[in-house]
Amino acid sequence: MKRSKALIAAALVMGIFFLFQFAAEFFFALGKDKIPEIGLKNLQMSMKLFPLSAQYPSEAGFALLEKGIRDNDADTVIKSVHFFQAAAKINSLDYQSHYYLAKAYLQLSTAAGVYFDMAMDELKRAAHIRGSNKQIALDCSRVFFSVWPLLEDEDRTFAAGLLLAAMPALSWSEFSPLMEMWALYVQDAPLLMELLLRQPQFFGPAADLLVAAAIPMEQRRELLTLHEVHTLDTLERRFNELGLQGQIGLDDARSLLNQLRRLKGYYRLQPESGFAPEKLAKLQRALLLAVISGLLSDAKAQADPKSAPQLREYIQAYIADHSGLNDLDDLK
Repeated sequence: MKRSKALIAAALVMGIFFLFQFAAEFFFALGKDKIPEIGLKNLQMSMKLFPLSAQYPSEAGFALLEKGIRDNDADTVIKSVHFFQAAAKINSLDYQSHYYLAKAYLQLSTAAGVYFDMAMDELKRAAHIRGSNKQIALDCSRVFFSVWPLLEDEDRTFAAGLLLAAMPALSWSEFSPLMEMWALYVQDAPLLMELLLRQPQFFGPAADLLVAAAIPMEQRRELLTLHEVHTLDTLERRFNELGLQGQIGLDDARSLLNQLRRLKGYYRLQPESGFAPEKLAKLQRALLLAVISGLLSDAKAQADPKSAPQLREYIQAYIADHSGLNDLDDLK
């Protein structure tokens, strides 16, 4: 009798388990192609019904990340971060959650590098989990090469090892885009020789590509630095023009701040470039205050439930970089 009751109880538990899983799959099927409106709510429902699966938060995070990048919307990218973190917490061995979390962090990274180190850590976690895999090596190498001058030696060694392990499996069509990135950002001759020795048939086409590129590293860094100098001057000039017209609106302040945050910090590699870090800090401070003030005073922003977490993020960013007494008094 007791055994029968135990079997019935076990069957009920299993039935409830599979019922919740079925419901989660149902909401997931409804929501995965309809981010961020109805679909996001359905994906959140899937997570609540079946919190053991990393698929639901990972899919939601990926859709939000794509939308945030497409719309240049940092708030949507931040939402994707929360979903990827949830997926990684459920399944720490899900390399895709770590990889796309790294992409989200890089999208949010600023000249101050607040998210940069976190992105590098997540990329390395993804690569360690996936092992010597061609696709993850290509994906990670593209990211590492694009920020190569800013990497620590440890990260450079890791990136080189990852690509070296995958080289025997790569075709020229897969490797040639990395060669172009190497010519623009890396130009580490010993590293290139070591990579090509793993695929000797690449020596010929690689030589042709390098001749076509013909951009010395010093000149490339100078161009990147000049781009940042020009961008900062343009943003400061636009900020001053808006100030002369009256109070800077929330949308204008947020747009200028997002553009300022996209500076990678290549000016640090050219100390005599004329880039003024104090000008960067001053403009960033003024724009953060303008955005915070706008969120507090704009009637439309006040009615938006998303404004509170946005306001908190901007205040935290302000305090992190501007914590002097005068700075905090202005914030008050």
